[in-house]
Amino acid sequence: MVPGSHSGEGYSESAEAKLAFQQRGWLRRLWQRSPLSEPLTSTPNLPATPALGTSLARLHADDVRNVRFSNTKFRAGYDQGEVDDFLDRVESHLRADGADRSARAITDEAVVNQRFRGTKFRAGYDQDEVDDFLDRIVTELRRRR
Repeated sequence: MVPGSHSGEGYSESAEAKLAFQQRGWLRRLWQRSPLSEPLTSTPNLPATPALGTSLARLHADDVRNVRFSNTKFRAGYDQGEVDDFLDRVESHLRADGADRSARAITDEAVVNQRFRGTKFRAGYDQDEVDDFLDRIVTELRRRR
């Protein structure tokens, strides 16, 4: 996502979301590396965050339940209650099987079209982290089709 591309209106799938997460991770590591600090084949020690992943990693209901986002205050964020409620629905969908899954169906289009209220002067979730995690959800739902 382009920094500052969020207006606080909600998640929208960008061109970057269509890149494989593995490529995105490689680009992130490349951007964080200072010039000539180490060869391109090595990987710097990056903190592992639940919101980041690769397209090769499967997303499970427990991943959705355990994800944690940074809190924002006095800067743009997403309403925490709305994000939590939506992720509860996604978790229920991922846990459901067979006929029960169709009753709780969440499609990749529903995730792409999901909107959250923005926050500015109260606690919210970091928009980029939420968007990255929603990208993982879209990838997993498309894989399951």
